[in-house]
Amino acid sequence: VLLEALRAHGPRGVALSWNGGKDSTATLHLLRMALYVHGACPALQSCASLLGTPPNELPQPPPAAAPLPTLFFLGNDMFPEIVQFTHRTAKQYGLEVREMCEEEIKDELASYLSAHHHIKAIVLGTRDTDPYSAALTPLCASSAGWPPFTRALPILRWDYHTVWRFLRCLRLPYCELYDRGYTSIGSISSTRPNPALRVPGTADRFQPAHLLDDSALERSGRES
Repeated sequence: VLLEALRAHGPRGVALSWNGGKDSTATLHLLRMALYVHGACPALQSCASLLGTPPNELPQPPPAAAPLPTLFFLGNDMFPEIVQFTHRTAKQYGLEVREMCEEEIKDELASYLSAHHHIKAIVLGTRDTDPYSAALTPLCASSAGWPPFTRALPILRWDYHTVWRFLRCLRLPYCELYDRGYTSIGSISSTRPNPALRVPGTADRFQPAHLLDDSALERSGRES
C-alpha cells in the first residue's frame, strides 16, 4: 500500500497523519520502512524480499530530501502523555510536525493542502474495526465534504493483536498509557483504562494493553 502510494506521488507527495496512538505509531514505522525501500530499492514490490538480509548487505538509500511531513491534530482535552510522546517521537525520527486544531480539522487541513499542493496522499493508522471504517479500502479517496486527497491505510486489515505483535517484536516505543491499561485512547474525559484489564482484587491497577485477550473489547474504556 505504502510503496504504491510512494510510486504514485513520490516521497514529497506523501504525508503522515499522526496522533500518538498505537495504530498511528505502527503506521509511522511502516512508512519509515517503505521510504527506505522506495529510496534504496525502488524496483521492489514489497519489503518481504529483504527479510533475512544481513544489515551490512542491505542497499543504502539516498539521503532524504526533507523531513517527513506529519500532521498532528491537537485537541483541548488530550492526555499530556500523548502530546509528550508525539514530541519525543518527532525529535527522535526527525518528523516535520504541523500541529492543527482538532476542532477545526477540515478547514486547517484544506489550508495546509492548498499551501502544500505537492502533497497528494495522507497515510493514516485507520483499521477496519474503527467507527465508519469497515467499507474502506487500503487506497481510497477522502470522504465527501473533506479536502480531496488519497488516503493510504496500510494497517486497515490488521487486528488489535497484530498491532501489538508488530510494536513489541520490533521493540518500538509507544505511549506509556498503554502500559497502564488503556487500550484505545481518545480524549481525557471520554477514556478510561479498560475494565477487562483490571487486576483482580484491586480497584485501580490494570494490566498492560497488549495482554487484552478479547480484541472485541478494545474500545471498552471509551465512551465515544
